Amino acid sequence: MLQRYLLKNYKHASVPKNIECLLEKDGTPFDPACFYLWHIKCINHATDNTCKAHANQIKQFLNHLRLYEIELSDVNSEVMQKYLYGVLFTQKQLNRNTISIHSSVLKAFFEFCMERSFIKERDIDFSTDSDEQGLDEQTYIDQALNIKKLYMDGRSFKLLTEHVSGASTYIKERNKLILKLGYYAGLRTSDIASNPLITVGRLRRQIPNIKENHEVELPISLDFSYINKKSKKKVNLIVDFELVQAIHDFIYHYELKNELKDEFCLISKSNGDALIDDKIGTREFAHARNSIIDNCSLSDTEKEIWRKRTFHILRKCFATNKVKWCREHGLPPSIIVRDYLGHADFKTSIKHYIYVDWLISEHDDKAYLEFLKAEESKSSQSYFKNGAKELI
Repeated sequence: MLQRYLLKNYKHASVPKNIECLLEKDGTPFDPACFYLWHIKCINHATDNTCKAHANQIKQFLNHLRLYEIELSDVNSEVMQKYLYGVLFTQKQLNRNTISIHSSVLKAFFEFCMERSFIKERDIDFSTDSDEQGLDEQTYIDQALNIKKLYMDGRSFKLLTEHVSGASTYIKERNKLILKLGYYAGLRTSDIASNPLITVGRLRRQIPNIKENHEVELPISLDFSYINKKSKKKVNLIVDFELVQAIHDFIYHYELKNELKDEFCLISKSNGDALIDDKIGTREFAHARNSIIDNCSLSDTEKEIWRKRTFHILRKCFATNKVKWCREHGLPPSIIVRDYLGHADFKTSIKHYIYVDWLISEHDDKAYLEFLKAEESKSSQSYFKNGAKELI
């Protein structure tokens, strides 16, 4: 494993500087890191504390690679995302800002290495939108083995919302709605807080107050737009009645109606200020999930199932349910579901977000498989695992 070493009073242009180095156990310098650390100190004139931080963060990453016998030249987006999400976020539980600092340092280090030909040029994803990663770093095959267990039907989701907490009526009702935006609209946790298109006023213009006017009815669906913060694009959804009703009950809540101003974002602080918290969905899901585990009469197996569920499972449930909806209405999921999830390619949607095998095995629905197979043939791509194909 690499160790940090401080070379004191190294003279550069006759000026003594303290240079951070990363050395092997035998004292041999690890050239890419040492040259990078020299560059940021002598050329970029970084402070001693900055250099120390860079050295520690690069050392931690390189030692992680060595633990799994991965060469620096083999690092790709998958390796980087598993480190940023699986190690820093899941295992070490670092906050988003800290992970972003690690990401920035590693990005600068890799750009330096590519420019100096230590490694070949390649595209590496250094983003910190960890909610797009798989559940607990599981591979797609690992997830498929747990599809029946992790998928949440309406009854399981209702239990989850019943265990949401909050310091006030507003916070509790807002937190319930956060989970419903994941389950019924497929929003990522990063899309929920203070989304500029989702305002109280806009929704009140679309949804009438049936509590005060008994002659009107709720729309059975709603055109719903939001900004996908990952792609920076506007996404248009048609949300079903369950979410329409949930939004209605929140924006016209008898205790909150006068407090919720039209200009407020739907999910904001209680005073209407912007809520800058990309992990709010992840955190509130975890609180409700842990409350279920602690307070409900569950078997050890059921507790283990709940422990494996995260906020991101709500987006996957939405995708699965939306494919079923497409079949019922004779619509192409390769277009509808792909666009709802904000993916460029339906292959991404169906391999990582739609529990095809679960739907087939749960309902013994071979006609359903044929319906999806028709979608597959349109794009000349293979979406299904062998297990699903064997059911034909």
